[in-house]
Amino acid sequence: MSRLIYSLLLYLVLPGSITVLRAQPTITADDFRAQTDQSFQEFLAGDNVAPLPADLSMLESILLSDGVNSTFDFSSITPQLPLFSTNHYLSLPSDSVDLPGFDSHFDGQATDSWWVEFEDDAVPDVFLYRKITTDSLIWLGNGVWTDSNADGVDDAVVSVFTPGKLQASLPLELNDAWTSDFTHISTVNTPIGVVEVPGTQESHDIQVDGYGTLITHEGSYPCLRVRINQIIINADGTRQELGGWSFVTSDLVQLGVFYDGLIPENPTDISFNFSEPQSISLFSAGSTDMSTAIETGEDALPVRFVAGLNYPNPFNRETVIPIELKESGQVRVSIFNGLGQLVETVLDGYLPAGSHAPTWNAVDHPSGMYFYRVSHNGQSQQNMMMLLK
Repeated sequence: MSRLIYSLLLYLVLPGSITVLRAQPTITADDFRAQTDQSFQEFLAGDNVAPLPADLSMLESILLSDGVNSTFDFSSITPQLPLFSTNHYLSLPSDSVDLPGFDSHFDGQATDSWWVEFEDDAVPDVFLYRKITTDSLIWLGNGVWTDSNADGVDDAVVSVFTPGKLQASLPLELNDAWTSDFTHISTVNTPIGVVEVPGTQESHDIQVDGYGTLITHEGSYPCLRVRINQIIINADGTRQELGGWSFVTSDLVQLGVFYDGLIPENPTDISFNFSEPQSISLFSAGSTDMSTAIETGEDALPVRFVAGLNYPNPFNRETVIPIELKESGQVRVSIFNGLGQLVETVLDGYLPAGSHAPTWNAVDHPSGMYFYRVSHNGQSQQNMMMLLK
């Protein structure tokens, strides 16, 4: 689920009927409902995804503007963002798409679903379930279809947010602010039945701090500027902080800039390197002319460093940890127990660029939840797995 760090942080797409630039825009529940049965594309660059544009010197002036009828001009960098996913809104229930976990977890609650098809075929599609009321937009959870117990059949792996994640207080207007605290609880099919796996605890602090005009290479759009701070506590106790801004428009267009670290109330009060974001993302309806960094063909090398989902998972003896390396270098694969204690180092050595599949033999370890961390050339990624004996 580590790839969902991008999706869950950036998916605040707020189409609306913003018609007067100098007025304070307002976005209602009906604007969100109008997204149903529409599609758009996400273009993303940043850590572990694709190289960021070389020149980001304009970010500080854009992000530190007063946000009062300001101009946010990203036209020089948006053509350089590679295609990351294709996204669809679905009416619920849906007759055309088989939805993971809808009947057992979200039926009667979710009003629609967000279906994310990643460009990387190794990553399963994700479905995010929403509940829209007159005064709120709430994320209820997500689900994927994946062969969780290696029996050749895809199972529904579902993560429920408890309580639901308050994504937006409605109607949304300038100076609105809210917080949302929730926990992920995942359910996984195993040979002994359905197992609940505790996931992350998250805290979000969101404020609509400006409005004006967003400019991309495709055009200009009236927008709201939304500042988002996110604290993630993983099941092993490690902490991750992410912060940044989303520039939200009508026409299903949104641009997000996010950093490793929280954004203070006044960013000028500290020394903050605005030219080194963690990621830049553009959501665009009908974009077809943008470049893509995704290579195809059997001989193509990976375009990023990825620690994939282990398989089988859950497992009772051995599991494979797939790794993709854009470039050669030192690689370490470490296994931690549920308390965050190192129990074994599976691999610590030099590997060439390409795909690799080290195996962890857990015959000497007890059943329980474990984590594996893959470190490579100064980067690291971590995922969770379940050992059942």
